[in-house]
Amino acid sequence: MVGKGVILRLVDVTLIVLFGFISITDIQQKVRLDLPVSDPHATQNRILELLEIEVLTEPGQFVTERRPADDPAAAGQWIPIQVPVWYYRVQWDDADGPNEATAAHPGELETLLGQLTAQYVRVEQVALLPSDASPVEGTVAVYDICRRLRLPLPVVDLAAEETP
Repeated sequence: MVGKGVILRLVDVTLIVLFGFISITDIQQKVRLDLPVSDPHATQNRILELLEIEVLTEPGQFVTERRPADDPAAAGQWIPIQVPVWYYRVQWDDADGPNEATAAHPGELETLLGQLTAQYVRVEQVALLPSDASPVEGTVAVYDICRRLRLPLPVVDLAAEETP
């Protein structure tokens, strides 16, 4: 009698261990992966290697803006400040050769880049070339536009206008 009870208990323990291993190995986290597909609007899966965006200023042209005074004694007063007129020049190379376009303000640049990148599956690199006299807000606007359009963050070349 004792032998039958031990065998029954061993079979019971073996089945518990077996089903335990089966339940552990069956645990999986099911994840749906969206595989990359080519953009149906892009022609022939073209890739744009380099997109150069220059922030330039018009020589000798300024706009007068009114800004609040920094001096606490002059609180509530506005002072006129001369700000250079700036614009964007976009350059890229494709099968047709070098191309160039200009934009007068960040909204126009965003429209231009949106239309341009719709023609390509992917943009590899964006180079940002601010001029010495261009305001920082022009450079920051390019970063914001690239983030909104899901372009690579621009690489800034501060030595673009230096002459040897």
